[in-house]
Amino acid sequence: MKVVFVAALLLAPGAFAVSSESQMTANPIRKVVTMLQNMQSKIGAEGKKKEATFDEYMCYCKNADGTLAQSIADAETKIPQLESSIKEELSEKKQLKAELVKAKADRADAKETLAKAAAIRAKEAKEYKALAGEANSNIGALSKAIPAIEQGMGSFLQTGTASVLKRLSVTSDMNSASRDILAAFLETSDSSEYAPKSGEIVGILKTMKDEMDKDFAAATADEKSGQASFGEMEAAKNKEIQALIKAIESKTTRVGDLSVKIAETENDLEDTKEGLAEDTKFLANLDTNCATKKAEWEEFQKMQAQEQVALADTIKVLNDDDALSCLRRPCLHLPAASCSSSCHQR
Repeated sequence: MKVVFVAALLLAPGAFAVSSESQMTANPIRKVVTMLQNMQSKIGAEGKKKEATFDEYMCYCKNADGTLAQSIADAETKIPQLESSIKEELSEKKQLKAELVKAKADRADAKETLAKAAAIRAKEAKEYKALAGEANSNIGALSKAIPAIEQGMGSFLQTGTASVLKRLSVTSDMNSASRDILAAFLETSDSSEYAPKSGEIVGILKTMKDEMDKDFAAATADEKSGQASFGEMEAAKNKEIQALIKAIESKTTRVGDLSVKIAETENDLEDTKEGLAEDTKFLANLDTNCATKKAEWEEFQKMQAQEQVALADTIKVLNDDDALSCLRRPCLHLPAASCSSSCHQR
């Protein structure tokens, strides 16, 4: 309607009354005609642009039923799948967390068991070391005493070896008769008094030595067995601990990955539900929206046609010889109303 108003204004009487100075410049009607022609082109271009948009929308209206129906069907299929995936992933995460707790507890138990075994092994080694020192001392004393007594006592009873034998006569496991004979022998001050019984004394000492050798050999075997058993147990526990450490790292990583995956799946589920709601609503309003858009386009076409007609009529009037004659010199000295009247009379 703006174009119609402009056209009416331009056609009003006296609209183009000009002075003698304007005659020296470009024809003002030509300027107005050019301006109106530019408006025609601009309106035409705008119409084509809107027509392309309208055609695209109408194409969507034509195909939207199928597109939206497929989108809705896909969403309705996808939603339960996503919900099932979330349920499975949450269950797996829960299971992994339980396994992770157990693996950490097993690792702690394995370390504690190893530490206790190491403490026991250290105690056993210390006890064996003390036993070995005592056994070596006792057996060494017996090894010296036996040949000395066999060869004749001499000054044997005044040596440190005799002191060791005195201690053994009290601490060693032997029958009371042998203990009394050995004690009496070690307490005597006259070695000749027990010379006839030296063979009996040597027999007691050899028995003691044999038992000590046997006991020490058994203790040594036990120590070696304990070392071997601990070594095997230590290797097995260290292997178990390393396996548990790897399992803990793997399960911790898996729990983290599952947490991310669950969050992504939940976001996907939320987006899918929102999309389904929007598509369902849009499909329900599709006919109304398309009809509204079509009515708007028809109204636009009507208005554009009116504008183009108004512009064309105005341009035609301005290009008419009668309009141009108003600018000729005979009319320039007349008032605008007179000029207009004169032109209309012609």
